[in-house]
Amino acid sequence: MRLHTFFCGVVLSYDVDGSVVRIAFTGRTSLGHAGVPLLGRPRGAVREQARDQGLRVVDREAELVFPDAGFSVLTARDGDGLPTTAVVLPAPVAAPGPASTGRREGPPGVCLRAP
Repeated sequence: MRLHTFFCGVVLSYDVDGSVVRIAFTGRTSLGHAGVPLLGRPRGAVREQARDQGLRVVDREAELVFPDAGFSVLTARDGDGLPTTAVVLPAPVAAPGPASTGRREGPPGVCLRAP
């Protein structure tokens, strides 16, 4: 069972133990990676600009996966002309090493910008 919390364009999904397992940015949030704006643009334009920047993008139905950066960009359904509606990141995981460091690792290189 997953529970969800939504606020200010961010959706957090939790597992039954209360740990965050997924983070999604939607709505009026502005999100970019390597100079490529990710939200509210036609899916095909996001894919082409990302590839022009030398980024690896895996095209799936209604999803662009950025495997090297660890996130996906979603549309409501498949179609290059449809706007992107969400950027989804897996929850951070504990870094290898002593548990006492408290350090968390997340997907690298994603920058959140205010609209």
